[in-house]
Order: sequence, then structure tokens, then C-alpha cells
Amino acid sequence: MGRQRCDKIKRFLHFNDNSKSKKPGEQGFDKLYKIRPVLGHIRSKFLEVTPKENHSIDEQMIRFKGRSNLRPYLPKQPTKWGIKVFTRAGVSGFVHDFAVYQGKGTLGEDDIEPDLGVGGNIVLRLISTLPQKMDYKIYFENWFSSLKLMSLIKIKGFPCIGTLIKARLKGCPLLTDGEMKKRERGTSDYRTDIHSGVIVVKWLDNNTVCLASTYAGITPQDTCRRWNVKDKSRVEVSRPAIVYEYNRHMGGVDLADMLVEMCRTHRRTRKWYMRIFWWLIYTAVGYSWLLFRSDVKVLTLRRDEPMILRTFRSEVAAGLYASARVMPLLIRGRPSEDVEASPSPIQSCNRSRPAISAQPYGLDHWPKNTDKQSRCKECKSGYTTFECKKCDLPLCLTAKSN
Repeated sequence: MGRQRCDKIKRFLHFNDNSKSKKPGEQGFDKLYKIRPVLGHIRSKFLEVTPKENHSIDEQMIRFKGRSNLRPYLPKQPTKWGIKVFTRAGVSGFVHDFAVYQGKGTLGEDDIEPDLGVGGNIVLRLISTLPQKMDYKIYFENWFSSLKLMSLIKIKGFPCIGTLIKARLKGCPLLTDGEMKKRERGTSDYRTDIHSGVIVVKWLDNNTVCLASTYAGITPQDTCRRWNVKDKSRVEVSRPAIVYEYNRHMGGVDLADMLVEMCRTHRRTRKWYMRIFWWLIYTAVGYSWLLFRSDVKVLTLRRDEPMILRTFRSEVAAGLYASARVMPLLIRGRPSEDVEASPSPIQSCNRSRPAISAQPYGLDHWPKNTDKQSRCKECKSGYTTFECKKCDLPLCLTAKSN
């Protein structure tokens, strides 16, 4: 596809009827109206997949520096300008649910708990699509967590773990930072709320960190290796069970973000909804790749190297191109003055075979495997395993079929 054609398609690409959109202040106004049909469709497809046991909730950033009231500024984040998305993902990077942050309109009035703040309400919104009383474990960081949120999640039947800031401990009588730093590295202290069953643990590593949970505590303790600055060597440090569980299952959203950034196509645009659309496509492709790998692992016993994400994206693109039955493009360049003159054959002999998903559609001449050995009549090069699927004539991959 040429650049002008691509820019023209991108210019006229819309996902909703702009003439029916509500203005700010009117009833039913939606900041995401331009992209709402695509958001709802992709989210419904994510929810159809059976979730795993452990789920982490964290934020993602869609890079964008244009004008939009959805764009916050986060100076402490790697991506400082962009559109914020709250995501619930599995340990392997499966995205099961998400919500685009749009300020006060992120949540409906029926979903708001006034004592939890925005972060706590986001967690309740994202876990509302999970079946209750099924022991799905939830993990989140200190921006979301509070002791009241922990007790509400426990009532819904979900065990959870989250880090806590000191301002949300509500007077929990733990050891102070100064007292803990006088002790050896790996020291921990804990308290348990007898009414809600929430346990709060304070652990000393390089610095003190507070965690709260409804199912994990101090025991069983294990050890982890940490770098000692004074001795310039690694030492064994005692670690509570709650820290091990949190570190093991909290990275699902980071893996999902990595799948988006690994093979991201850089396109410049001033339209905020196009950034969200591309993010949805990249997330869906990464999600499909994870499903493909899990299906191959279950259904086959092959020991071949697994298909990488870049190859999978190429196979998906080739399959979509072939399913539309698009005719092959002509050779680019100035047209010949002689109408009957045939175009010059391609000189390079390094053309690869089409994708497997594109071969069954019978688009002109596709090669197929044979056991014959011959020479190409056009470029005189030797070949052994290819014939034309359409007319059964011997062809070379480098020869142009007309």
C-alpha cells in the first residue's frame, strides 16, 4: 500500500456517528464516544476467555502528546504524557478487563464507594466481571489499596494482596521505621484485624515496605538473595510469605504492556481515538499470540521452537489479506509505452513462500511442495520442490507468473 492511500484511509477512518454525539453538560455525554463501539467489542471478547486463578490490577499508558482532555501528566512515570488505562491481567499477560481513565466520568454513579477513592472504585469495577465466591486472587499496588477495600473484596469472595502507604494504616501499631532499621535486614512485624481478618505486614529490605492481605501472612518464610552494598556481595535475607506471593503474581499487567511495546508500529497522529484504536489492536494481537501458544502446547507434542510474536503478526496480516481476496498489486513504477510488453522478471531469488493461512484461497499462482527436480524456464535457476497450485506448471519462486 502506498503512503498516500494509507493516509487517506486513516483520514476517513471513523468508528461512530459524530453527528449523534452529546455535548459536554448534556445528559448521556461520553468522552469516549468516538471509540466506544470498538472499546465495547474488544472488551466483550476479552471477557469471553475463561480467567485463571491470579489477577493483577495496574495502570498502562498509551503514548499521546496531542490535545485531549483524557491526557494526564505523570512526571514520575516512564511515559509522562498519554492516555491512562486501568487493566486487570493474568500472570502470563492475558488482559481480561480494562477501563480507560476519563476523570470523574470513569465510573458510573452506582459503582462509587465514597470512602475508597478513585483507586479503590477502579478495583471494584474491574473485579465485578469475575464470578464471585470462586477464590480468584487479586493483587494491586498502594495507589489502589486500603484496609476498607481489602475487607470489601474479602466479602465478595476474592482473596487479595496489596502494598500500603503509611497514611492508610489507620493507626495500626506496627514498629516504626527507625526501630526496624536498627535490626537486621529481613526483619518483619505484623498485626491482624480480628473483625475483618486483614493482616498487615511490615518488612525491612533496603527500606521498609507495608503489605496487607486477606489470606497470606508471615509464615511460611523463605529466603531471597539481595545485594549488600557494604560487603559488595549477595546475602540471604529472610522473606515473609506475603512478599513472595505478591512478587510472584503482580507482574501480569507489565507483561501485557511489554507485548504491546515489543512490536509496536510507530505512526504519528493528532487524533486521540486513533491511539486508543491502535493500542486495542496491539493488545488483541498479543492476546491472540498467547492463546495460540497455549493451544499449540496442549494439542500437539511438537518440540519445535515456538512462533515468536513478530512472525505471528505477519501470519495474521497475511491471513487477513488473503481472506479478503485482494488481487496482487502491479509492479510499482512508470507504465510502459508498449501495452503488449510484459514486465521484466524479478531479479532476486530470495522471495519467501506465502503464509500457510493465505495459501488455501487460491490467489493466482501459489507454490506447492513436490518431489520433482527441474530448472526454471525464465531465470534458468535450479529448484526442486515447487509447482504452481493453479495450473500445475513448474515454476521458480523468482519467476513472475502471468
